Amino acid sequence: MSRVRLALVSPLLAVLTVSPTTPATGAAAADPTDGPLLYSVFGGVELAPLGGSPVTRVVTGLTPWVSEFSPDGGRVASLVVRCRVGESPCPDGQDYTTVVETAADGGSLEAAELPGRGTALSWNSAATEVAVLVERSLEDRSIWRVPLDGRPPVRLVQDTPTFEIDWSSDSVSWRPGGDQVAFVAASRTGPEDGWFSVDHQQLWTVSADGGSPVRYSARVDDRSDPRYAEFSSPEWSPDGTTLVAYVFTDDVDRGCRGAATCSTTVSVVRRGEKYGTPATTIPIAFTDGGYSQRSAARPVWSADGSRILFGVSDEEFVTQPRVVTVATGALQKGAAPHSYQQFDDWQPCPTGTCVQWGAPPQYSLAVGYRNRPRIAVDLTVTPAAVKKVAVTLHRQDSRGAWVQVKRVLARTTAGGTWSGTLPRVRPGICRLRFGGVGATQTKLFSC
Repeated sequence: MSRVRLALVSPLLAVLTVSPTTPATGAAAADPTDGPLLYSVFGGVELAPLGGSPVTRVVTGLTPWVSEFSPDGGRVASLVVRCRVGESPCPDGQDYTTVVETAADGGSLEAAELPGRGTALSWNSAATEVAVLVERSLEDRSIWRVPLDGRPPVRLVQDTPTFEIDWSSDSVSWRPGGDQVAFVAASRTGPEDGWFSVDHQQLWTVSADGGSPVRYSARVDDRSDPRYAEFSSPEWSPDGTTLVAYVFTDDVDRGCRGAATCSTTVSVVRRGEKYGTPATTIPIAFTDGGYSQRSAARPVWSADGSRILFGVSDEEFVTQPRVVTVATGALQKGAAPHSYQQFDDWQPCPTGTCVQWGAPPQYSLAVGYRNRPRIAVDLTVTPAAVKKVAVTLHRQDSRGAWVQVKRVLARTTAGGTWSGTLPRVRPGICRLRFGGVGATQTKLFSC
């Protein structure tokens, strides 16, 4: 599967404001209980129904890497990639990922920082933590368990000389129930066993408490099995019993000379299966120079587990959303609102009614000195329903880089106000970052 993303160094992702959406005339009509599709696009975030329009721009001026709805559709977790030295492109070893949680009431928090570029995430079923796939280099990938209450992240699994988290599948999925995280990896059992063996791009799981990874898909024997298989983009079913994944199969000689020898399917895979059960097939594009797979964007289950949203890249490389009914194979075609981006998620509506998101809050802040040299901060939030606001103090060092001095979680009064003090710093240029996702502001001042 090809997953195209735009390189970025951005501040926080803005709040998602969900507006009622209806299918476009002539487009495939979505189930009335389905939420919109979530798109992270250059310069913002947009929501669109399966039919492709109307498109609602909910974020402007920012470019997130990837976002995902919580299991109830009432929160969004986002991966925001930044650079410690403020350069673009960011020098090796200087990029890091912030995990941001946004609630439907407009409140948001930065949950954690991880070294490297976060490329995929998945909520646990309790909506208290997320699993995050992080890449520091092509040879250094790891999966982390990130609490959303400020506790430090825990690394679950990482690359080793004989085990490599797959570079071509930016996907990780936390099993409902909380005990396993699924991902794609390659395993090399000996020096003669190259990465592109029958163990390339296979399904694995690791305990949510960490430990040794366990193979999920069964190994194909290239001496007795007629086909080998490669998996990408696994996603647990809502009941946690199976995975859906894109499955590419070919003759064991890997010629892929036509549809008779190779195929890509959206398949439901049970533990110990070599190929899974296809729900539908995605045509492969054959040219004089070879072939290309057209699966795109990670597959997403409907909340009741009866349908699967997936993406198909057309001749113009536009990702067209499709929904397949697992029991019957019936297809529902959607339309892409963009020519360059694929969807991130499909808002779940497990109760039959989708969570609606409020308008982004507004913030104002005053800085002064109280019992100098401590910095005094007075914050006002509108509406007052937002009860928690992150306030972070940075100081600029001699290289011009911003160094975090202190981060506090401001708990506002019934009137939406908060007053507090921050520690003294050496004289120079300081900044305060405050507010929620979608209303994050920066205030520079001499300190």
